[in-house]
Amino acid sequence: MGGLLIAEGGRARSITLFVLGYVAIWMVAGIILNSISLIIQSLVPLSYLRAIVGAMIAFVWQCSPLKQHCLNRCHNHRELAAFGIAADLDVLRFGTTHALWCIGSCWALMLFPMLLLQGHFVAMLIVAFMILSERFERPKPLRWRLRFSSKLMRIIAVQAHMRLQHIPSLRHLWQKVWYVTVKH
Repeated sequence: MGGLLIAEGGRARSITLFVLGYVAIWMVAGIILNSISLIIQSLVPLSYLRAIVGAMIAFVWQCSPLKQHCLNRCHNHRELAAFGIAADLDVLRFGTTHALWCIGSCWALMLFPMLLLQGHFVAMLIVAFMILSERFERPKPLRWRLRFSSKLMRIIAVQAHMRLQHIPSLRHLWQKVWYVTVKH
């Protein structure tokens, strides 16, 4: 029983160290992104121009090979030590490096909602969905391309299909929607 408690304590410590490393890096990135946003807002107050330029920057970044490199690195997880201080350092390093690649992947998308005059919350929800969708995709070769992550949408559609097909009043309607969207 004592071994189980130690293992559970080690797991909790590992999770805490990962989260600390990840959040520490994101806190610094948040300060930088907020500072950039505030500087841009002071230079171009009450103008949609800043959001348009931010959207253009985000679009170019989304298509770039460097963005794909960062996404690929988000999927690249090295082995972690299992015990001792080496395990603790590996987990902390994993949290920080994972955050760095995550920031490299999504900084432009994260900046865009901050540059809007209104609708920040809705824009952030859309950006969060886009970022989450990208995490479901497999690593790809580095090249310029439009990125449309559809795997998360397919997962949501399949989950909805599985749940809604059991509701008799919605079955017929859902089968039509399913046939049109997923089967074709």
